[in-house]
Amino acid sequence: MDYLAGHFGCGEGWWVLRLARLGLISDDHTLPTRRTSTLFTPCRVGAQVLQHRVVLAPMTRTRADALTLAPTAETARYYAQRASVGGLLITEAVHISPEATPVWTIYDRVRESTGHVPGIWTEAQGVAWRAVTAAVHAEGALISCQLLHAGRVAQPGIGLHPLVQGSGAPLPPVSASAVALCPGTASGDYNWDQPAVLPRALELPEIERVLHDYRQAARQADRAGFDFVELHAAHGYLVEQFLCEGINQRVDAYGGSIAKRCRFLFDVVAALVDVLGPGRVGVRLSPIAVDPVTGQPYQVYFGALFSDPEAVYFRGLSELKFPVYYYVFPIIRLCVRMLPLSLIHLVYEVRARLWGFGGSLFRKRV
Repeated sequence: MDYLAGHFGCGEGWWVLRLARLGLISDDHTLPTRRTSTLFTPCRVGAQVLQHRVVLAPMTRTRADALTLAPTAETARYYAQRASVGGLLITEAVHISPEATPVWTIYDRVRESTGHVPGIWTEAQGVAWRAVTAAVHAEGALISCQLLHAGRVAQPGIGLHPLVQGSGAPLPPVSASAVALCPGTASGDYNWDQPAVLPRALELPEIERVLHDYRQAARQADRAGFDFVELHAAHGYLVEQFLCEGINQRVDAYGGSIAKRCRFLFDVVAALVDVLGPGRVGVRLSPIAVDPVTGQPYQVYFGALFSDPEAVYFRGLSELKFPVYYYVFPIIRLCVRMLPLSLIHLVYEVRARLWGFGGSLFRKRV
């Protein structure tokens, strides 16, 4: 079984470095045994080979330039400081459009520090990201751009930003369906102190527009020098809003059955692969785990509750036939044994057969 290590961060602090028995990255050589440490051994990730398995997990930093929402010299320094030869860094969420961008001043701490999250939809933003990738590459590391559309979590306040105001760009919130993040005027998840606006359901032509936004973001990331892109399909944001039947109430090709609810995920991955080709696209998923003692789900993000999480993710993983290079299950209090056994088995099966892994899970020692 392989091991993936990562820094899990929140706010201004760091979570402890922990190892996750995920088995989500292929081995260049042989399968490790319990007596063999694999943390500092090479592994293949899509089109690249890492020299070790310590990966910087994505963490929101809210340090983008206030006027351009582009990364800054501080951003480049932050990632360069965490780079190591042959290692991999995954960026904070990078937003694909104004509609996709949350304004985190819904939190008083961010409001006091006037923090902003970065985008990658303008030419200036793309140019600024080149400095970040160059700084990381100078340290001998690889870097993946995590692309995000926040869906109903993004709020209309972004329309007041000078970069967006008067541009005619579509504004949030949008979602799979017009389902409120919180009932009435209650504060949102993560202790918001402001009410969330009711989202409008994306119409079919708008879904095509969102797919175009993902393609354009992938092109920008490619030009900026990123080695990979990772689709953020977790934590209650737009992709998971389509997966979740508690939010997705559509009756068209993107809602109803599990297969239809998974279609948006598949379409976004296909759009990214169309731009970048095989071996450079990753997907971040976060199946809900249930505490065996209390029977309550762990880490529900932004109200994305499922009555059938095992069936949804079983279908999503087994039908994701595109050449994505890895899956990340970022469950805080992380422990794979919390996942249903069928999902654990499926992760290994998918890992063994998807393109871009360079090796089978069940390769024997020679």
